[in-house]
Amino acid sequence: IIVPVYNSEETLFKCLGSISDSSYPNKLMQVIVANNQSTDNSFQVFNKVQQSFSNLRLQWMNTDKGKAPALNSAIYNSSGKYIINLDSDGVLEKNALMRMVLGFENNSDIDAMTGTILTEKAIIQNNKKPLLRLLQNNEYFEYAQSFLSGRIIESSANRLFTMSGAFSAFRKEVLLKTYMYNTQTVGEDIDMTFQIRSKLKGRVALCTDSFFYVDPIESLDQLYIQRQRWQRGEIEVSRSFMSDQLHLDKFF
Repeated sequence: IIVPVYNSEETLFKCLGSISDSSYPNKLMQVIVANNQSTDNSFQVFNKVQQSFSNLRLQWMNTDKGKAPALNSAIYNSSGKYIINLDSDGVLEKNALMRMVLGFENNSDIDAMTGTILTEKAIIQNNKKPLLRLLQNNEYFEYAQSFLSGRIIESSANRLFTMSGAFSAFRKEVLLKTYMYNTQTVGEDIDMTFQIRSKLKGRVALCTDSFFYVDPIESLDQLYIQRQRWQRGEIEVSRSFMSDQLHLDKFF
């Protein structure tokens, strides 16, 4: 399990705690915390996690700045049959890891999977700001529609456009056949999806019952920056992998 970290002191303890509380046996997990040049107290939080969850096999690893370099460095230092990437600002549902691994074990044709991402409903309900709560509720239903409807349809036809960077999993043997995560795009998760699906002709699926909960958006400005990054990533990857399909006749 790889957890990229950049200034995650507020969320890291909760994230790693959810891994420890997972129904998947801790003795079968290796957890690499890939620190890409944090400037806060993330390492102190990591030390606290080591003391609180001594049953976890934890490793702190300093990497170059950026999520893609952090993931690449950690992948080369991993020892598992499966590689699972988790963002540090979310928490796993108790059975999410078990269901993800069983998905691989029971379906030998699946090369990579993404989990189902939802925002934490309790945080939204406890929000005292009506306009922000409205924005967060809209975001919640957007996530639910995207993962529990749109991506199910895409997955069934092996046309998943992107594995969520927040919670995705791979057979390591397949991952090592790719060019690894692209450090030249902000859409490294989309790029990896296309590498496996288009270049390697592999199958990428959605694990519908593996849930990962992230914090809801905190402001309209944050939403704008997030969506701007997502759209830029989609454009960059589409230009790289779909240039021959972007003419109108091919598109339709």
